[in-house]
Amino acid sequence: MYDKKFNTLLDYVFAEEGGFSNHKNDRGGRTNFGIAQISLDEYTRKRNLPHKDVKDITKEEAAKIYYEDYYLKSGADKQEDIRDAYILFDTAVNFHPITSKNMFKQANGNFYNMLDIRLKQHLKEVKDDPRQEDFKQGWINRVKRIEKRADELIKDPDFRPSYADTKTPFDDDYTGSLKKLNNISDPKEKERLKNKYQYLLNKNGTPTGYAANIDSYIDTRTPSQKLSDEIKAKYHKMQEERKKKYPVFRKSNASQSNSSGNGRWVTINGNHVYIS
Repeated sequence: MYDKKFNTLLDYVFAEEGGFSNHKNDRGGRTNFGIAQISLDEYTRKRNLPHKDVKDITKEEAAKIYYEDYYLKSGADKQEDIRDAYILFDTAVNFHPITSKNMFKQANGNFYNMLDIRLKQHLKEVKDDPRQEDFKQGWINRVKRIEKRADELIKDPDFRPSYADTKTPFDDDYTGSLKKLNNISDPKEKERLKNKYQYLLNKNGTPTGYAANIDSYIDTRTPSQKLSDEIKAKYHKMQEERKKKYPVFRKSNASQSNSSGNGRWVTINGNHVYIS
């Protein structure tokens, strides 16, 4: 009844949602296979079907609801790239079909942008409603799995993009104008970045954005360097805010510097960083 694309993505949704659940802090209430009772009631009402307890639905019934009210309504069926179909469908399930379409529009039809938007929305939900903390890590892990699964999906000949053979700076035999990026030791990370490069290059039509400036977008810093840079940025932000609030602070900077006159050590959140 359904095509391979829907069946493949549905398997992922079922794997994420599991069976019957009635978590006290789940705003969806009682659910089964990820279908909430309120969603089932809406589905049956619109089709003049008898009321049914969500606990009693079968997997086949859940698949039908997912296809009609989530997969089709989110527009996932119209997407040529399997990654776009996946993020639209899964977001429709986790949020709502209309929300999914709006997020995709906000992301400019970009799979990777939508991953970021969705993650931020999950974090916002937890901030707005602390009871959702129970689901925070699960939501974060789910978003990460979407990208990992998407990288596996495009290896399937039926889902392989037409541009998958495009040479990128991550290929040893790349001869383009950008710098080769062979310094990434993790093969999976290299593959992930290559997939992202090809996807964005195809979306843009020309080497723009990430594809054109790939050297500056690949973060090769070590964890300690990232932490140091983060602390420095936080310090400079604090300093600028103090300057605005207390203009006299500008005059005291010289006396606070170290003996070399080039900078000083500061401690922020228990971390020691030299600020130049």
